[in-house]
Amino acid sequence: MKHISTYYHTLKYLKPIQIKYQLLYRLFKAKPLSHYKNSINPLETTPLKFIQSPYHYSSYLGNNKFTFLNQEKDFNQQIDWSYKEYGALWNYNLQYFNYLAQEDITKDEKLSLLKDFYQSNVVLEPYPISLRSINTIRFILREEIQDSSLIENLYGELNFLSQRLEFHILGNHLLENLFALMMGGVFFQEEKWIQKAHALLIEQLDEQILNDGAHFELSPMYHQIILNRVLELIDWYATYEKKEKQFEHFLREKAAKMLAWLKNMTFSNGEIPMVNDAAKGIAPTSKELFEYAAKLEIKPKELSLTDSGYIKWKTLNWELLMDYGEVGPTYLPGGHAQNDIFNILLNVDNRPVLVDTGTSVYENDLNRRNIERSTSSHNTVQIGLLEQNEMWSGFRMARRAKVVILNNKGGYIEGYHTGFFFTNKPIHQRKIKVEQNIISINDRILYNKGLKSYSYLHFHPSIKLSKNNNSEVVFDFGSINFINAESTEIEFYNYAIEFGKTQQALRIKIKFQDILETYINLKKESIEN
Repeated sequence: MKHISTYYHTLKYLKPIQIKYQLLYRLFKAKPLSHYKNSINPLETTPLKFIQSPYHYSSYLGNNKFTFLNQEKDFNQQIDWSYKEYGALWNYNLQYFNYLAQEDITKDEKLSLLKDFYQSNVVLEPYPISLRSINTIRFILREEIQDSSLIENLYGELNFLSQRLEFHILGNHLLENLFALMMGGVFFQEEKWIQKAHALLIEQLDEQILNDGAHFELSPMYHQIILNRVLELIDWYATYEKKEKQFEHFLREKAAKMLAWLKNMTFSNGEIPMVNDAAKGIAPTSKELFEYAAKLEIKPKELSLTDSGYIKWKTLNWELLMDYGEVGPTYLPGGHAQNDIFNILLNVDNRPVLVDTGTSVYENDLNRRNIERSTSSHNTVQIGLLEQNEMWSGFRMARRAKVVILNNKGGYIEGYHTGFFFTNKPIHQRKIKVEQNIISINDRILYNKGLKSYSYLHFHPSIKLSKNNNSEVVFDFGSINFINAESTEIEFYNYAIEFGKTQQALRIKIKFQDILETYINLKKESIEN
């Protein structure tokens, strides 16, 4: 019965189109690539122009050796393009062919890798095809390649993609499909691909980009990835002789809004908050994206953080970010969401102090994945052993919390969420007041009182802590005082530096009942420097 309930509360949020295509794609499996290939004359392709090189990091080490997500694999004589020992995400990176943009690999070696891949008869999947086709088109144009076999294989993959768009998933997956289909449609002069991608891009970007410019999955890293794709589309589309000016204007408006959100979310040290599956080294940096946009003559709009559920306070020397958003969007079954309602992050003098635990794994270590998504891995409150949202597997969510904001103006925010209500029926209320050098946090447990609760504060590995007594902890930039704390413990946790890489750091675990007041006192010299 528990499993039935979990499935019900997961599936009830899905859109009818997702259920429809889940069934269709399960019933009708993908055919081999040969089924989708046509004979293509390379001379009939359209030369696209770019002013920006594709984003990549050095992942091919030569001699069939690769490194992704801080995990290295030497295939020796024969590459296994379906290799899954390091998880599906590692294999996806292998199949993306981002390394086609590496300058330390010869053109012939890149062609050899592509040829070997297409001879391996890997099962076709829309998401890696989307990224691989974009990388391959850019490689063909950059190197002026006239290899008919490669062109035919590329066409076949895009033909498959046009018939297998990820309507069963939606979100960033579908957008990646559409960016690839649009580029592929123009490259191959396939009008039906162009029209399909054009219409769906307008529909999906209107839905997926919120009023404050955020991508609706609310992950700063995925926002950077999608923004880079929008800029890339504008890059080549602006010089396309058959372009529609209205569509180009639409794309530029979306890019300007997305730049605004990224500007608001990026800390003064240039780093994004590592929340909702964000990790370093995966997406272009904010600086790189702002520079790319400037080349395209796109400026950020003047927008404030609203719809995305984040609020940020900034003084001369410190920045505080709070996440009060619900899981978004509801019909994505928990993909990149975490149990982080009322999570706070703090930078002082451009150094990270309070941080998110981050993301170091996806599906290849579910135990670690569950820890990183849990309530206790964020700077918020956990009631007993309960979780804010009912997460399961690596990317699934059943029952979800509702957030109610009662007051949000100036240096003050007050709200509560119902995340624990579907179990023992307690409600967590948090109030934050920001002054020049004091951050006040008031946590209350409403209704089902008497339960033991725990507040967590996670610190960057560079920060040292020492406990004066049960009510005060001293750190590099000041002190933290607790009122009504039953106990205060300093303990180790694993901070995710990047995917596949963690480092021990310190966190404070504060046990309390019903009410806890926390005061972060920053040294005056940190404020006045």
